[in-house]
Amino acid sequence: MNNIQPMDLPELRMMVARHLSSRSLKACTRVCKAWHTSFQPVVWSRFSIHEKYLMEFCQRDKVTRCVDSNWGRSFACNGHYIRNLALVTILGGELFQECLRLIADRCTSLTTLSFESGIRLGIERPESILNLIQAVIEQNPGIQKLSTSRVYCLSLDIYEGLSTQDIVCLLATFPLLEELSVKVSTPSKLEDNEQQPTTDHSTVKQRPSAVKRLTMYGMNSPTGLTTVLERCPKLESMQFQFIEDVHGEATNILPPEFLSDATLTFTHSSTGAIRQILRILAYQQILTFTLDNTSADAFQAIAESHSHRFKHIVISYRAAVPGSLLTILAECVSLKTLRVVEDRAEPSSRIPLPLDLRALIARPWGCVDLEELEMPLALERHRANITSDQVMAATTTSTTTTTTTTAMDDGNEAGSWTELGLSEWQRAELLFMKRLAALTHLRRLTLTGGVSIGLKAVADMAWRLPTGLEHLKDLKCLELLDLSGRKRFQSIDDQYLEQLTLVDFNCVAVSPMTVLATSTALKTLVVTSMHSMSLDVRKVVT
Repeated sequence: MNNIQPMDLPELRMMVARHLSSRSLKACTRVCKAWHTSFQPVVWSRFSIHEKYLMEFCQRDKVTRCVDSNWGRSFACNGHYIRNLALVTILGGELFQECLRLIADRCTSLTTLSFESGIRLGIERPESILNLIQAVIEQNPGIQKLSTSRVYCLSLDIYEGLSTQDIVCLLATFPLLEELSVKVSTPSKLEDNEQQPTTDHSTVKQRPSAVKRLTMYGMNSPTGLTTVLERCPKLESMQFQFIEDVHGEATNILPPEFLSDATLTFTHSSTGAIRQILRILAYQQILTFTLDNTSADAFQAIAESHSHRFKHIVISYRAAVPGSLLTILAECVSLKTLRVVEDRAEPSSRIPLPLDLRALIARPWGCVDLEELEMPLALERHRANITSDQVMAATTTSTTTTTTTTAMDDGNEAGSWTELGLSEWQRAELLFMKRLAALTHLRRLTLTGGVSIGLKAVADMAWRLPTGLEHLKDLKCLELLDLSGRKRFQSIDDQYLEQLTLVDFNCVAVSPMTVLATSTALKTLVVTSMHSMSLDVRKVVT
């Protein structure tokens, strides 16, 4: 007994092994045969299957994969030791099925199984993947955590489509799933619960899922959508892409408190689909809404269904934003954020055109509690500057601005400005700035302007607001003011060379720094001189 060293005791080796790194443990297995045998269960308690292992696994013949590959032989011999198994790659297709069969065959002591980079269900039927995962679960009764952050479901074959029940089975299999993407290229693919599921799971335990982000491509069944949403009470964002139509009666059986504070995004979707889905979600507290459909019907659908609920709206445009955007300004009375931005991810073949300023003042605005506003504006490029006397006369005749400016008051004031010799564009600028002054809660204001023109027209690119800055002194909460005109420069071969922010304050009769000094909350003023051609010059007003 006196010849026995402390590290010869297996119990002591296991106590020491708990405090060693993976590299140190592997070194211990090479000390001697006894240590190799003792440390193997600890070394293999955690194992991660990386892409390089799968590539080696894929290059072998199907019959001899487990035997011929280095990691396959080790996995086959020591898989029963693994307690925590992670697959660190996006998995899908036949290789994924082979890997799952190997796990189900060799691993019997799993407590944690995680697909860290997600799962991609390809064009094959989904029951094979789900059944193999279920086989792994049945082979490891001690499994406590089965997780993945993302699942991509891709269904292309018209006869091998996904049913709603398949998605429900998937949600039940992965209770910790956070992101689910379902792509159905054929309009008739995602059906409701009446369709027989393609998986072998006839009954699925009705328990809520942890999904936070849901993306649907080509979904067309309102009943199927409602069924999926019922299982996802923790949704934070829903994105619908390439949805041309939603067939069937749009019904809402979800509780009013469901999907509170969620973000709803439409990309490349028709107006009819937008209208139907908004009807399904008519009683939900959807706070943020993003879309790239800039048709007048799409804006009207927003106003009809959620005009009093939306808090934040982001509109990305590829060609031109119509003046019907006024519908949102007039109807969405609870709006806090409105951003109209150019879609840079998918640029249009046409040059993006900004908004016509005159189209935004045709009706009074209802969103008087707006806190952030960003939009492109088209202003007249060729006109004479307004004199200081005209500015003073216009501001003197303007009545005290309130938060409920009526159309009649606007008309009377515009008439008085006409008598002063102001043009239509100049009157529109004055009235628009007066509308901005009524937004007393405004914290961030970004107004871009101008149109894409050739390089030779640089001298005409000054965006001039010579009359309206006086009204901004009423914005006591303003923290950021960006009056830069973002303009595209194009060469002869129609390639964008650079994007400059240009403002010529030499033509502003009322000094902006003097006027804006009354706003004590102002932290950032974006001013770029047209003469110096500098980029994004930021001046902080203290």
